[in-house]
Amino acid sequence: MPAQTVLTAALPAEVRVFKVVPREFSEEFIDRLLEVTELDRTQTFRGSRHGVFGTPGVRYYGSLENNHTLAIIPAQGWIHYTRMDAVDDKADRSLVGPTEEETLQRGLEFAKFLGLKESDLARTSDKERLHYYFRKTEGGPVLHPPRVKSMEVFFRRALDGHPVVAEGLYGGLWVGFGFRGKLYKFSLTARAIEPMYAFPVAPIAEQLKVLTECKQVYAFPWPVDAKDLKKDQDAVLTLVIVEVVYFEDAPERVQKIIPPLLRWEGELQFNAEQHTVVLYTP
Repeated sequence: MPAQTVLTAALPAEVRVFKVVPREFSEEFIDRLLEVTELDRTQTFRGSRHGVFGTPGVRYYGSLENNHTLAIIPAQGWIHYTRMDAVDDKADRSLVGPTEEETLQRGLEFAKFLGLKESDLARTSDKERLHYYFRKTEGGPVLHPPRVKSMEVFFRRALDGHPVVAEGLYGGLWVGFGFRGKLYKFSLTARAIEPMYAFPVAPIAEQLKVLTECKQVYAFPWPVDAKDLKKDQDAVLTLVIVEVVYFEDAPERVQKIIPPLLRWEGELQFNAEQHTVVLYTP
């Protein structure tokens, strides 16, 4: 399968590798967090102690019975909060959740509250805006039009100005709001890091060689059957974007190093159809 390139992005001269260290959440920060979540230090529960939940400094606040919980896992730089009554209309069918615009504004305010700066948040490939996604939950009584119950926004994390990626939407901040603007949930995944070393980035021509030889190439996910693709001599992959990214795994998985990768994006012409393809190389 031939690969065509119309890449315009410039790569940096070098990139850094980071090691993960425990994040320090001060007692003052935890007090502010408890205040905004309407919890207090007397409200605790016994949570999991397995895996990352058994690492030093893990704290659980709230009530499992009431579905109102806050978990803090310093080793992973992870904070997770859920409050289910934020999406309970208490039989008031006139209530509607927030709009995308309201959620974006409040989400940015909450990111600032958590100590995130604008430089900690990734931007789109064209750098025109912050990189964010919305997730909407709708519902309502039978025979009535669905209405918004909650709206969430995800802000992708950035390291050294480069976006953080994973197999899912991790490495950043999810925050959502329900009825009456009440904080419904949030999940911050931002492992604390220290630089280990830097190394030069090979020229695009060398990077393309690695890509075309299919050595250490990863796809999430590959859009077509690989066996069928090998048989199609007319298939063409056109690459249009290449950028440096950092890989931060799901917060429940132990991670000791956050490495840089190259992220390639393009269009695959296969069986008279266009497929968006995203590839990663070391």
